Amino acid sequence: MRFHLTLSAAMAATLALTLPATAQAPRPMSTVTVGEGGSHILGNPGAAVKVTEYVSYTCPACARFSAESSTTLKNSYVAGGRVSTEIRHLVRDPIDLAMAVAAHCGAPARFFSRHEALMAEQAAILQRVQALPEATRQGWATGPVEQRLARLARDAGVTAWMERRGFTADQITRCMADRPLQERLIAMSNAARALGVHGTPSFAINGTLLDEVHSWSGLRPRLDAALAASR
Repeated sequence: MRFHLTLSAAMAATLALTLPATAQAPRPMSTVTVGEGGSHILGNPGAAVKVTEYVSYTCPACARFSAESSTTLKNSYVAGGRVSTEIRHLVRDPIDLAMAVAAHCGAPARFFSRHEALMAEQAAILQRVQALPEATRQGWATGPVEQRLARLARDAGVTAWMERRGFTADQITRCMADRPLQERLIAMSNAARALGVHGTPSFAINGTLLDEVHSWSGLRPRLDAALAASR
């Protein structure tokens, strides 16, 4: 498979007088921004420390990082407004692409929920793929291009995962046939490689790629140091 309402002035004034000031302030934990190239950013867009995660959905170390870091990263860092975290994809294989498309299918505000759930589902999906007959896997490279990813997603269990998340058959079909989305994901991957990202997970802080940091235990002290420096 090839993948190269309008308020009157009076009403507005009334609201301004009756609502507490904090009602207008965005909450970092619920702020999701779509970044350049289609990435997703959780937290304060103006955070002093911006962490970029380069991930793959078929990378066991990425699933381990998600399991180990997710709660602490969000509650102890992002929630305070001084750290944001961005997910960028480095697609490694067709299964990874199908899972990345599934993660992007739906409202951006729910992306991080889908991302974490897919990482948790990784082992089950890979086990299913390994148990498939060779003829089934070879079939992913034949037939109309617009149907190949949908067939792969169905065989690998990605479609079943999306159904459990509440996606309709029509929504799934449209997402898996979304060529512009596939092309954005491939372009994101190529851009990561051009920056020197060759393994996953890899990380950058404020745009600087971290050498030999591929785990939460490796990232956390660098994150703490960047926070200390920003003060």
